[in-house]
Amino acid sequence: MAKGNRLASLARTMSWKKGLIPSLLTLGCSATGTPLPELTAEINAANEAERMGILPGDLLEVRFTEQEAWNHETLVRPDGAASFLQLGEMRVGGLSIEALDERLTAAYAATIREFELTVFVKEAGGRTVTVSGAVGEPGIYPMSAGRMTLLEALAGAGGADEGKGNLKNIYLVRWLPVEGRQQTWRIDARTAYWAEAEPVLLQPYDLIYVPLKAVVHVNIWIDQYIRQMIPFPYLIPPVN
Repeated sequence: MAKGNRLASLARTMSWKKGLIPSLLTLGCSATGTPLPELTAEINAANEAERMGILPGDLLEVRFTEQEAWNHETLVRPDGAASFLQLGEMRVGGLSIEALDERLTAAYAATIREFELTVFVKEAGGRTVTVSGAVGEPGIYPMSAGRMTLLEALAGAGGADEGKGNLKNIYLVRWLPVEGRQQTWRIDARTAYWAEAEPVLLQPYDLIYVPLKAVVHVNIWIDQYIRQMIPFPYLIPPVN
């Protein structure tokens, strides 16, 4: 990647991190979120899972119809980079398969005269969400078959502690790679709304936070979850 592109990626990364921290500094507020049924449509409409492109953990296969000796597989690392035969490392996180096919074709054209190249995701990497705060078992959880709802995530984390957790003020933090920004929703997710609300579909790498009813030490929460737990797949945002 050219120096200018690396600097642009770094700038976008810093913008994402800087945008996330101030929004989380409001987590200690005692305000009540928007009722779950009223936010479902908006959250689902902002789901960009189908447009996230290649993600860390994806196993890619590159095949050459007339140069079989060049066929190879490569794993996309957490930083969004992958290593390709004779080309070395390339940033591919966030790219569509079509875009990567074009880049590889152009790159290999400098070495191979006649070839036809195909690249595809041979095996999708683990898609996860993070559930933190007043739940039974905070942590990072895999998305079953790439699909998970908000309530399924809470249940998978041992359920929200209704005695300690403030279900009126659950936070859902999402990185929107297509738009290049972060979105936060404050949700009133008390159990009374569960039966009437349509499922809230999560996106890979969503963060759900259930704050305590007691005083929240936001700086401690940020240190524990932002700096240590959240698996940022877009340390390098999608490459255009």
